[in-house]
Amino acid sequence: MTPGSWVTNRWCCTTSREAWPRSTRRRNRAFGPARLFTSRIRSRIPSGIPSRRPRVPCGQADDWAGEAMSGMPCARCAETMRALRRELQRAAEDRSVEGLPVPREGGDRPVVELRSGHDLVSLLERQMTGRERDLGPDHPDTLRSRSNLGGACQQAGHLDRAVSLFERTLADSERLLGPDHPDTLTVHNNLAGGYEAAGDPARAIPLYEHALAGRERAFGPDDPRTLLCRDNLARALEQTGNLARAIPLHERTLADRERVLGPGHPETLLSRGNLAHAHDRAGNEERSAESFRRTLADSERHIGPDHPATHHVRELLAHVRSG
Repeated sequence: MTPGSWVTNRWCCTTSREAWPRSTRRRNRAFGPARLFTSRIRSRIPSGIPSRRPRVPCGQADDWAGEAMSGMPCARCAETMRALRRELQRAAEDRSVEGLPVPREGGDRPVVELRSGHDLVSLLERQMTGRERDLGPDHPDTLRSRSNLGGACQQAGHLDRAVSLFERTLADSERLLGPDHPDTLTVHNNLAGGYEAAGDPARAIPLYEHALAGRERAFGPDDPRTLLCRDNLARALEQTGNLARAIPLHERTLADRERVLGPGHPETLLSRGNLAHAHDRAGNEERSAESFRRTLADSERHIGPDHPATHHVRELLAHVRSG
């Protein structure tokens, strides 16, 4: 990992707008406002609709059909899937061969553990200001610092500022480094993630496609950065309803991660869970249940039966089985 860019690749996977501190996320594994939805949705059920309805694929239900027979509504199912992704992404970082360097202020001493996204924004603002002053606004390290600051803003929920920082960094990176430079491809990926977090996955798709093509040329199809980008593209396609493209990409990413990283790697577990969720949205209940069963077995074996991600997989499997 390039020195000074320790944050950069974290933002590529993150789509949730939440910016909970790490310790708070681990304590609060409930699903927040999603638990309040039931009475509201029931109040909107048109009269004459029977109480037992055919299963509607998650993400495609009408407002009145939001609650699955298991009691897990589509909104909560989607939030459970986001929580699963967060936990597995965190586990993948912890298992990273390169490791995640401790952020250092001025490159000298470790900074105390950051307690919130806002702390991280303040740290990276100081870092970017110092690099602009010492190295100039066009230095590659300055561009990386600006991209990292955009990622911190995204984590803290400042989505407009995050997108603005990514857009400026991308324009400067293309001008100074070229469109196919690895750092430029990373910013393409990060800007796509910013658009996705802001609720515009359709705008993210061409950026993910450009980054994926560039990473395949630069690093090869099996490089973890390439697989990460393909995973992001599949998720954005899924969010726009293009399941015909999303599911084959999820299948290919799963096969490659299983071969390259092994069946128990958190990113492999994430790919299998993503595929299961996509099948559920497409109405392929049997294939979804089988994928979630395999994800649960591998999660229990490789990260433990009490890991938060394993609990999320159990809940998702129960949702699918209820159909």
